[in-house]
Amino acid sequence: MRPPALALGSWLLLSTAGSGCASQAECSQASCESEAVVTFPADLFDGGLSGPFDLVIEGDGTTAIARCNDPSAPETADNPEGLACNGQGFTLDGHPLANEREVVVTIIRLETDEVVSESVRLDAIEEITPNGPDCPPLCVVRNGQLRTGVGS
Repeated sequence: MRPPALALGSWLLLSTAGSGCASQAECSQASCESEAVVTFPADLFDGGLSGPFDLVIEGDGTTAIARCNDPSAPETADNPEGLACNGQGFTLDGHPLANEREVVVTIIRLETDEVVSESVRLDAIEEITPNGPDCPPLCVVRNGQLRTGVGS
């Protein structure tokens, strides 16, 4: 017959064997980055959003500014890393704003100086855990849609 302490120790070892990472030392080092995709409505402006525009995205303490739909403009070279934009929307890939649950999006149409500014909710649609559910990092894929005139 086994001593009770040994039996309890064996049970604890077996019961935690398949539960993921028991400690940081057991976690692999694979990484991931959060991302967010925001789409614009087709009727954002009369005739759509085909010309160049400035995009301002504001979150908690972080702001990103980009020139969009104007690849030859010198300002486009200053767009933040991880931010891509066009007339259909924008993506944040590995940018700190991709971790926000809500951002304020401002679009300034350069040809006419028209401005649209709306709050956009970024809903989590997927969680990525490349090292298993018990090990960091946790990256989130988010989607949002700019909606003009909501609540008016």
